[in-house]
Amino acid sequence: MKTDGTGHSCDNKTGVKNSAGDAGRLSVIRPGTKPYVNTIPKLADIFGMTTDELMQIKTESAHTEEKAERGNIISLILRAVCIAMGIAVTVLSILGELDTNTAITMSGIGVACAGVSLLEKK
Repeated sequence: MKTDGTGHSCDNKTGVKNSAGDAGRLSVIRPGTKPYVNTIPKLADIFGMTTDELMQIKTESAHTEEKAERGNIISLILRAVCIAMGIAVTVLSILGELDTNTAITMSGIGVACAGVSLLEKK
């Protein structure tokens, strides 16, 4: 056991702090205080995760995966709108429920969505 200069002793094997007069009892970490640094890797090992995962640190790969997933979803939505507008214009025209201005507007929205979807970088 060694002392950290504040009246607390530290077990080198576990990294757990004890108060000077506690004689082996573990001290409770108070809210707003930080745990002893050496316990973090040990806790990560206990839970079977990395220290970054335990501390909820996002790595660069996690950010790029989120961006890629978001891009895939946006591309899917744009393609779905394009298809939906084409089908809607066709069905409403067959039923005779669509005037020319509305058909052109809906077709324009569909073509614009297709164009944006095609312009995205892969």
